[in-house]
Amino acid sequence: MIDSYTGKISAVVEFVRDITEKVKTEKQLKKYATKLKQMNEELEHRVQKQTEEIKNAERLRVLELHHRIKNNLQVISSLLNLQSEKFNDDTVNEAFRDTQNRVISMSLVHQKIYHTKGLESINVRDYIEDLIEHLISLYNGEKTLVKIDIQDTYFGIDTIIPLGMLINELVSNSLKYAYPEDKYGELNVIFYESNPGLYTLIVSDNGKGIPEDIDLDNPSSLGMQIIKSLVGQIDGDLDVDGNNGTTFIINFNG
Repeated sequence: MIDSYTGKISAVVEFVRDITEKVKTEKQLKKYATKLKQMNEELEHRVQKQTEEIKNAERLRVLELHHRIKNNLQVISSLLNLQSEKFNDDTVNEAFRDTQNRVISMSLVHQKIYHTKGLESINVRDYIEDLIEHLISLYNGEKTLVKIDIQDTYFGIDTIIPLGMLINELVSNSLKYAYPEDKYGELNVIFYESNPGLYTLIVSDNGKGIPEDIDLDNPSSLGMQIIKSLVGQIDGDLDVDGNNGTTFIINFNG
């Protein structure tokens, strides 16, 4: 458009100026967007780094806690062993040894957590195998053929501790009482996931069997009271079969 007074093409000049300002604005916006993206990435990186540092600090704290618990339990076990040496009564010594084994079964859990660098889930098979190996050596179980069939699964500390103590009671009782001194026996420990989220533990031997007069609902022996209590801790069901030896079957939700 030509100005009638000046004779200049004013509309074209204004149009070009508008385009130039628009391009300039778009470039500025892109620059700001790039800068903002960079700042966001830096912020996300910083947050991620701080989160990892917090996680590592917490993991180290948990590791140290489990290490201290393990050491304290081992001290208790040693004290029990020293105290038992002051008594000549076999019944008293056996009670000390049983208590010591219960402490050791808990100590093994914290040891496993410590050696797996703070993972809160424990491999059930590894733990049970170590526990049974300890019990066999303690009770001179050379005359007992122990067969272990454990599914490779993982449990948290709230489940693995009562489960380990339960296995400790069942296996210890079998190694101590199932067979006369001159008889060889067989002990089976089976653990598997029978249904999704439902687990089954079976501990069986071909020994002399459980006493017929035992009341599973109101047991009088400390061992059976502990077994019943531990089954309750994992919200399990207990069945006992006294035919051809003794079989304990525990079903529980993992």
